[in-house]
Amino acid sequence: GVHITGGFVKARQCDVTQSKSSGMVAKGGHIVFFESTLSDNGNFGVSYADQRDNDGNIVSESQGVLTNCTISGNTGLGVHCSSSCSLINTKVLDTKVPTPAIQAGGSGVAAVLGGLISVTGCKISRNATFGIFVNGGRLVKGSVIRASGVSVTKSAVVYNGTFGAGVSPATKEMPVAANLRIGAGGCDFKGNPQGPVEGDFSKDMATSVYVGAGLGVLAVAFLVYTLKKS
Repeated sequence: GVHITGGFVKARQCDVTQSKSSGMVAKGGHIVFFESTLSDNGNFGVSYADQRDNDGNIVSESQGVLTNCTISGNTGLGVHCSSSCSLINTKVLDTKVPTPAIQAGGSGVAAVLGGLISVTGCKISRNATFGIFVNGGRLVKGSVIRASGVSVTKSAVVYNGTFGAGVSPATKEMPVAANLRIGAGGCDFKGNPQGPVEGDFSKDMATSVYVGAGLGVLAVAFLVYTLKKS
């Protein structure tokens, strides 16, 4: 696959397929893909991670944009992000569960360790487990720097293997709940056999909720999905 540490890569109409490792890995640096396909790779389709020192401080921040791309048939996670990235008019499909298993393996899009992902006009479908998985946050020397978060607008998160989205709660080890924001107008979470979002939810109110395993934080002018602890 494509691996960079720092620097900047801009690619258009590329196919990265059947790599034994991940299709694309950025550890620090910026990677922008347009109209490209990352498919059937042995590990993640795409991975964005900040380059950090031994204390967890960022040495080089990673950022990415995937526009009009197809991320399909990869193993583990379709899009993995512990930094920040945007998906625009992109399809994330058919992610497989890896062997050995990893947390939420088989998910289409995953924000972890303080990762922030913006999803706009996308289709996230037929992934083996979650369509979207949002977990934990970033800790530096025991202090919370930021929670992981995903913002979804005008997208279809449909027909995945478990829930459309799953969001982790705060725990003793990770004292911050992850966040999921689902914008009003065009979001579709149908066909996920265990439900749209992990846990109970309500919708069709005039506000939005950042969802964290049962804890909502209100923000004006968005559709609400509120999780409650089962």
